[in-house]
Amino acid sequence: MIAGMKKLTLAAPKSDIDALCAELVWLEAVETTDFHPDAFGETGLPEGIRGFDNASALSEAEKRLSRLQNAIETLAPYGSGGKKAKILPESFTRKEFEALADKSDEAFALVERTEDVSARLAGVRAAIARAENDIASLAPFLTFDEPVSMEETRYTRILKGTFPKLVKPDAVRAVLDEAGFDYELNEICKTGDYRYVYAITPKEDAEAFGRALNGEGFARILLTGYEGTARDETAALKEKIAGLEAEVNDCFRQYREIAVNRTLLEQVFDYLNSRVSAEHVKQKLLATDSACLLTGWVPNDRLPALEDKLAAFDCCYTLDEPKDTDKVPVKLVNKRLVTPFESVLGLYSYPDYKGVDPTFVMSIFYFIIFGLIMQDVVYGLILLIGGKALIKALRAKPGSTMYKMLDMFSICGVSTMICGVLFGGYFGDLPSAFARNMLGITDFPEIAVAFNPVTNPMPYLILSLGMGVVHLVAGMLMKAYMLVRDGHALDAVFDVGMWLVLFAGIGLLFVVPEAGKWTALAGAAGLILTQGRAEKNIVMKLLKGIMSLYDIVSYISDLLSYSRIMALGLSGVIIAQVVNLIGTLGGPTLVGFLVLILAMVLGHALNLALSLLGAFVHTARLQYIEFFGKFYIDGGEPFRPAAVQTKYTEIIKEAK
Repeated sequence: MIAGMKKLTLAAPKSDIDALCAELVWLEAVETTDFHPDAFGETGLPEGIRGFDNASALSEAEKRLSRLQNAIETLAPYGSGGKKAKILPESFTRKEFEALADKSDEAFALVERTEDVSARLAGVRAAIARAENDIASLAPFLTFDEPVSMEETRYTRILKGTFPKLVKPDAVRAVLDEAGFDYELNEICKTGDYRYVYAITPKEDAEAFGRALNGEGFARILLTGYEGTARDETAALKEKIAGLEAEVNDCFRQYREIAVNRTLLEQVFDYLNSRVSAEHVKQKLLATDSACLLTGWVPNDRLPALEDKLAAFDCCYTLDEPKDTDKVPVKLVNKRLVTPFESVLGLYSYPDYKGVDPTFVMSIFYFIIFGLIMQDVVYGLILLIGGKALIKALRAKPGSTMYKMLDMFSICGVSTMICGVLFGGYFGDLPSAFARNMLGITDFPEIAVAFNPVTNPMPYLILSLGMGVVHLVAGMLMKAYMLVRDGHALDAVFDVGMWLVLFAGIGLLFVVPEAGKWTALAGAAGLILTQGRAEKNIVMKLLKGIMSLYDIVSYISDLLSYSRIMALGLSGVIIAQVVNLIGTLGGPTLVGFLVLILAMVLGHALNLALSLLGAFVHTARLQYIEFFGKFYIDGGEPFRPAAVQTKYTEIIKEAK
């Protein structure tokens, strides 16, 4: 169901606003809002009223939070804490949680140490990268026996560089000889697409000589800052890298020392995050020199708790019913087994506040249709156990989308197991395939309690379409409920009731033809007479009523969509049978059992993934299009109250 909301408007002394916002965050019952542009009429904000100025405080808090997060992520590969970290509890009462403020200085001392080590590590790694680049630059000149930085002697100029590999040194020499240069040109090595060379020429010819080389594709290389040969410099650089790598290891050692206290950083991060949440609440306030104004939404069931909190402050407030123009956030309230299916609703769109929450009805159909598609006892058991295990492994927060989704898959594992028993799915037909191909039993009995969908698909199709009929009728009844709730009972009779009479008549045609005929005619006549009631012209009334019967094509199209239940279910079963056939072809031999195990692990893992994806997507599609299309009013925004959001710690529920 959709929880009723009240609009909170509150005024409080500015001196109390820090404590008040902190209480609202802990209460987790108020979604604060910006003031509506029309709140003060066309004149806008009265003189003396302005937005609450906490930009600098919020910026500073977010900066500190970012530094903590960076330190935590930096230390994460180096340990999750040791004996010192275990001194602090992982679950907190409110008093213990707020006492973490006293740990902030200690935590930021660790942050500064981490940042210093990171800066040092970055510098060392940059030095290693430069040294490695220098080694790569010197590599082609390892056979050059002169100091690698030498560019000239007393009378000559030395040019080092490259030619493209396709340029032959003899061809270059021919050009230089023809130009009359006095020179020496030697190839040092050939690497990749280049020839590395050096040339010597008198200083007075160096400029012209260089232009001639450039004309042949020469690219000069300047190696400066070196005193010895390339071999000597490379050896020195490698020795330098070894020393730098020792510094890197020392940085890692310091990281491990700091990481012993990483749990403290995580806890202080969560505490500071709660302070940031309070600052975000303040951002939406209006203020005068001495008071602050706040607006927000509160669920009706949390009003007593809110009023208890506000009683401790010198403030005044009103709690008003929403206006038609208000955009009211939506809080869904459902039972334990229904709540996980809110994740499916959230992937589509929340209902409008004036609409209806379909989660309870939808969860029943989702549960059944999902099981009809998956229909395997072992797959269902994997979903049941795996969903719960993943919640713990991923540390999903209760109420989060991930938690709800995994919980929903776990619940749907039960329907998958039930349908598996009905249709004989145990890793597909593994029991019969194993008995037939591994044990030689040819008359293995049918283990399906209801029917085997592969050998007898017609009951499966009828069941799928029958589920579609019930699902579509449920959607129409939801529409009728909304019409009656809104005071339009006659519209419910005319727009839903007449269609249900027509459908009942069509169904009776297959059982009691005479009764079905007259019932169908009565429904059709009712539609013809009522669907044009909004028209004033009697001819248009009748014509629109007749045209309304064309909608039966849409209903038939919707109904046929449910045949995908059979199609997807059969595809999963047949893939499982193929996997079992391949796995048991080797017979009762060692190789045969190895092939069986391999096929089971790979084949059924793939089939489970494909079946799970198909069941999830197509079951959701039937809800979104066929079911919701009959009544659903979407566009609602989820209720997001200001709250203590923790990432690394748990707050004892009673403390909130």
